[in-house]
Amino acid sequence: AILIGRGTALTDNPLLNTRLPGCSERSPVRVVLDTYVKTPLTSQLAQTAKDIPLWLVCQDQAAEASRIEAWQATGADVLALADMAPLTIAQALGARGVTTVLIEGGAQVAGSFMKTGLIDRVEWFRGGQVLGGDGLPALGDQALAQLSDARQYRCESIRPLGSDRWERYVAV
Repeated sequence: AILIGRGTALTDNPLLNTRLPGCSERSPVRVVLDTYVKTPLTSQLAQTAKDIPLWLVCQDQAAEASRIEAWQATGADVLALADMAPLTIAQALGARGVTTVLIEGGAQVAGSFMKTGLIDRVEWFRGGQVLGGDGLPALGDQALAQLSDARQYRCESIRPLGSDRWERYVAV
């Protein structure tokens, strides 16, 4: 599965599909975290839900029934959970047979899963530009009291990808 939050859905309006020639049937289940079901029905995700599996995860007490029904009409499966905690989401995905998830973003979603210790591998793609404070953060706040509280990862590989780098880290 590939997972994003509502912010990424709104900002990027992604398809989250496989675009490699001959591999379109291998697109992963697309998972969108949207507590209140506010992602527009005009999004590319909604427009392709009948063709490419899409699961919209919301909080059952927070989402309007009419919004859930509208998303279901697009072909999306709506998973209404008791809460939006990363462990609750992971358990719901696991109950549907999903054991591997690529968290595409954004920073808040990636940070919340990282903070709970659910991330066992990080695939990091770095461009050649240095943005500093002008860029968007890759991870949300980790609420670390001290540096030693951070989960440790070991660099497994670094590969060039054009002018960029692909770095792979595994949890220690």
